[in-house]
Amino acid sequence: MKFLILFASVSIMSAIQGQATTKRPGGKDRLQQMKDSMDSGALAKVSMEANFRGGDDAWINYLRNAMRYPDDAIRNKIEGIVVVRFIIDTSGNVIDVHTTSGPQDGGLREEAERVIRESSGKWEPAVQNSRYVKQYLRQALTFKLPIR
Repeated sequence: MKFLILFASVSIMSAIQGQATTKRPGGKDRLQQMKDSMDSGALAKVSMEANFRGGDDAWINYLRNAMRYPDDAIRNKIEGIVVVRFIIDTSGNVIDVHTTSGPQDGGLREEAERVIRESSGKWEPAVQNSRYVKQYLRQALTFKLPIR
């Protein structure tokens, strides 16, 4: 459906950043998130971030082409921004995909997770101390219906 508008937030890949004590939705502070990332082996800060092969323009094109507005969301006029958190592993695969915010109904969260999962294998892994490492990334995807 070409008349539907899907946006990929221009803040393409924002690795977890900020102060160690900043409170986040869900009650976890930055320090706890950093501890959680250490437990999984994924890093919040790296010397060279993971990136989609082809760069930011290729990532935006991938998102625009891969995203589909769910029929249930169209019927029920559900719009919103879905934030997906995921890890790029040391081989460039996407793992541990979870939505952190967005509308609960309409299938927007499921669609956002599907699109991120299908990008697996198309990433260059992050580098820290001349070694490939896992890295947490977040992506905001905006679902907006056209004005009629």
